[in-house]
Amino acid sequence: MKSFYVARLTAVLFSIVCFSFSSALAQPAEPTVTGERFVCSGKTVSLTASGDSAATFAWYNASTGGTLLGSSAAYTSGALTINTHFYVQQTTGSGTSSRTDVYVLVTPNPTFTVPTSVTATPSVLCSGGSSNLKALVDSTNGQQVYWYDSATGGNLLAIRDSRADFTVSPTSTTTYYAQAEVRTIYNNFNYTGSVQTWTVPQGVTSIEIDAYGGKGGSDDANWAVGGKGGRVQATMSVTPGQVLNIYVGGKGDNYGNGGYNGGGGRAVSPAYRSGGGGGATDIRIGGSALSDRVLVAGGGGGYQNRGVGGAGGGLTGVAGGQDYITSGYVPSGQGGTQTAGGARGGIVVYTTNKATAGTFGIGGKSDHDYSLYCYTCETWGGAGGGGWYGGGGTCNGSGGGGGSSYSDSTIFSNVIHSRGVRSDRGLLVISYRNGVECNTTSTRVSVTVTVSTTPTISAGANFKSCPGHTISLTGTGAGAGVTYTWMPGSLSGTSINVSPTATTTYTVTGTTSVGCDDNATVKITVGSVIANGTQTVCSGTSAKLTASGAETYVWQLFQEVVCSIQVLRIQRKHLTQVIPTGCLATEVLGSR
Repeated sequence: MKSFYVARLTAVLFSIVCFSFSSALAQPAEPTVTGERFVCSGKTVSLTASGDSAATFAWYNASTGGTLLGSSAAYTSGALTINTHFYVQQTTGSGTSSRTDVYVLVTPNPTFTVPTSVTATPSVLCSGGSSNLKALVDSTNGQQVYWYDSATGGNLLAIRDSRADFTVSPTSTTTYYAQAEVRTIYNNFNYTGSVQTWTVPQGVTSIEIDAYGGKGGSDDANWAVGGKGGRVQATMSVTPGQVLNIYVGGKGDNYGNGGYNGGGGRAVSPAYRSGGGGGATDIRIGGSALSDRVLVAGGGGGYQNRGVGGAGGGLTGVAGGQDYITSGYVPSGQGGTQTAGGARGGIVVYTTNKATAGTFGIGGKSDHDYSLYCYTCETWGGAGGGGWYGGGGTCNGSGGGGGSSYSDSTIFSNVIHSRGVRSDRGLLVISYRNGVECNTTSTRVSVTVTVSTTPTISAGANFKSCPGHTISLTGTGAGAGVTYTWMPGSLSGTSINVSPTATTTYTVTGTTSVGCDDNATVKITVGSVIANGTQTVCSGTSAKLTASGAETYVWQLFQEVVCSIQVLRIQRKHLTQVIPTGCLATEVLGSR
């Protein structure tokens, strides 16, 4: 019996010792790794593992077994040309961990770093003409042509795909510059009234955010304007596969209804002539709660009568406008801040003020301090805009406060806050470059478009001529190296001789050596001179004579004596005598 108890006791003690030893030697956790995960082809990558303070590290090319690559916390690879997995494990006194998989994406280099075949067609223009610019870049690796107006810096004029036309119409000789850059992709998220999601693509670790909050309700017919939504521009650090939850703010209406995503509404119904607060626009990570927001663009406050809504945005939203009633100026709803909602505004005139202050993410409510005889007058107030913290609501004629904006400093950089920008529903734009920019250069390739002066042609003044008369026409104004062509007749030369028999309009076209031309016309009117007919006047009086059909006139005097003739037959030697009568002189033929 004694030996039995000893054996049992030994077994129990062995089990305890083994249990304690296995607990103490639990497998260590996988190490964490920092370092670049995206590189260009031909580049190395530097990675650093961390874990237990007393651990040693080993790098491999496989999840189990494989070739040992390095035996320290820091590891630098050789030149990479394809996507590559690296694996690292840590060893402590309790054992060796599983291996951490580090996946490095390798972006191929473009086949060339600067645009080629940069052309302008045509390269020489006449004034008012246009030219198509074109360049070739490596589109297979995501490049596009970025056109600038300077060799360095300057203004971005256009973005075009490889070989796509960029049409320009310079007014003077101009040089343009083409640069190859990785394509920028844009994703627009408009208001939908519900959450939207976006998954970060592979190879993308940084995106640009441009977010706008919604506008507060307005009543433009009565001068009352809702506060405009705020704007936030920022660079956001992301990881491939990460999911962003996006909420785009709605616009408040003019019956006290707040915009989607935090716009303040009314405390009681109905809300006649009362602006609801504009909704905020935000990004949430890891959930849908207000506490999951990492970026917020504040919404504008709602109007009330002459009390305008406060602008949304900024680290502190703008307070609403005040209105004046018989008891004085009415305090307005205040803007939300980084730590608290905007205070409510309004004063009690008739009954009570049920307006509320803004809270975390929510604009304050508006109220109607009404009387029995004034149910639809100025006693309504505007509601607060949504935001990181919402703006305050109010009553008795003043406007609601704007909501504040926000960005998480651990995630966002290059942040710009702007107040009162958006005059509609909210909007959020995500832009990013598809992949790592490899072997790019700031070198730009130039192409010049020469603008040639268009001549100003003249053919001289119009004039009149007789039928068949030879006339010399001369074109002027073209300058050296210009040819002249006359129509009709397809005649060439600066000056030509014509002999029109009928009224004719001649057109001369002057053309420069590069094809710039202008034209002018001259009209030759061909006709006969016509006087105004015969006049009968008494001796010693004047007469007015007119003529037409010529340009200049010369009058000459021609005397014509017109007599009445009376024939008398006198039987004297059988001669007939003709005796003019009614003339200055009369001669009678005598007889022989």
